[in-house]
Amino acid sequence: MINQLIFQTYRTLNYSDSGDMFSLVSYANQVSDGILMPIMLAVVFFISTVGMTFSGRSIARAVTFSGFICSILGILLAIMGMLSSPWMYFCFFITGIGLIWTRFSEAPS
Repeated sequence: MINQLIFQTYRTLNYSDSGDMFSLVSYANQVSDGILMPIMLAVVFFISTVGMTFSGRSIARAVTFSGFICSILGILLAIMGMLSSPWMYFCFFITGIGLIWTRFSEAPS
């Protein structure tokens, strides 16, 4: 059992995996057990939220916009088979929270 843990074989990059950009990113996603694309979506979400906030928008609108952008990217990545569907649904959930937050923040007191 110890030998199996120590001498475990890993998938290595070969010529067909580095043929084009899609194959290379797909290989990186498989090697990282599918966590590469959710991390990339989180980075896009945080950068767009901070950018929208610094441009003068409210934080509620920034979260809504960022969630929408990540939802569109999530759909495209799920169609290509690079993102599992629970992460795509999580982006929809964040967009919904942003919409509700925007609605309540603009309500009259």
